[in-house]
Parts: sequence; C-alpha cells; structure tokens
Amino acid sequence: MKSKIFIFLLVVLGLLLSFSSCEKEEGCKAVITVKLLRDTNQVVPYANIRIWQVNSDINVNGQADAKGRFEHLFKNEAILNVTAWSSLFIPFDTLVIDTLANDTMYGETTIRLKKGETVYKSVFID
Repeated sequence: MKSKIFIFLLVVLGLLLSFSSCEKEEGCKAVITVKLLRDTNQVVPYANIRIWQVNSDINVNGQADAKGRFEHLFKNEAILNVTAWSSLFIPFDTLVIDTLANDTMYGETTIRLKKGETVYKSVFID
C-alpha cells in the first residue's frame, strides 16, 4: 500500500512541476541587411543602422557587420522604422574624386516584428 501512495505522490509531483515550469520568453528578432539600390546583390559592410518608433522609447542604434547584417532582439511585437546610412562604402564604378567628401548613401524602410519569429528585412541605400 505504501508503494502505491509513493508512486501516486511522484506522479502528482511530476505533473505539478511540469505545469509550473518556466516558459521560455519569446522575443522578436530583427535581422537587417543593408544593400545597394543600384546592385541589390551587393551588401554594404559596416553601415550605420537605426531602428526606431515615433512617440516611443524604442531607439536602437548599431552597425552592420562585414556581411552587411545587423541583428537585434526585441521584447514585443511592433512596426518599426529602419534607417541605414554609410559613407564608408563607395562602389568603384561610381567613384568620383570631386564628390568623395560628401558621398553618404542613405535608405529607410519599415519592419513588422512578430512574436517568437525572426524577421528578415533588407534596406536599400543609394
């Protein structure tokens, strides 16, 4: 009889622990890739990126890596503005010495973050 009560208590304890276990907090991951508008296969390394929302405290600034990618994890779903710019990357086919000092490429888009998903978005700059 004691073994049946012990097994019953183990089963009840197992059920209680499974229901009270911590849930993994799901965030919203944004992966931004910065590309050239005139050659959409060409990524822009080390571009500056700002992800922000009007009338909100969401304002993320960062820099893309060597492959033109920037990743950030957000807590909640949102529709956000994405701005990218670069003055470091100038394609050789457009290199003009007279405009070298003022040649900053710029682009913007929006991104819709979804709970528990990774959202990929490209920003085209020119």
